[in-house]
Amino acid sequence: MSVEEKLEFEVSIRPNLGSGLEHYVQDFSAIVQTWDDNIAETIILGKVTGHRLDLASARIDGIEFKHLFESVSPQISDFRDKVLPDDECRLPPAVIDTRQHQGECECLVYISEIAVVPEYRGQQIGTQLFRHIGQMLNMENCLIGLFAYPIAKVPGERRNAFEIKQVKNFYQKLGFLHAGDEFMIKNAMNCEAVQKRLAYRDRLAH
Repeated sequence: MSVEEKLEFEVSIRPNLGSGLEHYVQDFSAIVQTWDDNIAETIILGKVTGHRLDLASARIDGIEFKHLFESVSPQISDFRDKVLPDDECRLPPAVIDTRQHQGECECLVYISEIAVVPEYRGQQIGTQLFRHIGQMLNMENCLIGLFAYPIAKVPGERRNAFEIKQVKNFYQKLGFLHAGDEFMIKNAMNCEAVQKRLAYRDRLAH
């Protein structure tokens, strides 16, 4: 049995309580784990955490993006300053069935952390985590954003050039583009789960 066949995923989605803006912000997390016969225990191989911001509803209700982003975390507030300085969220092009999808985004899915145990890297575990998030969250017309460089375990420590290159290559293979200093973005319409939903609707329409 391959490693992929032995993987188990747990996904959690909940309102961002405490900010007063829980109607517009969801926190999400996913972990991937497997059973280790050698120690007779379940071990966690990787995790991803982040937030989904309903930008369309916030704009209609007159919520300032600056206030909304600051209520979530300093990092996502920095993302807004660098990538959305004018509070205009535009989707990069996405081609689906030869049709181009772009325009103003209705939501932001921000990945605040993704980590895979070193000895299990290179086995598609990070890709699988992204896929499960796409299956669980409504990401149509969403912009996906993240901090592009790995965060050192020791505060102030810098990652080496090889580690940074590995991480950047991983995100680029997933379709992310550079945007604003150390951040990267992706049109969620390029995600497999979203494309399947659109294909199903097209099939029903015909």
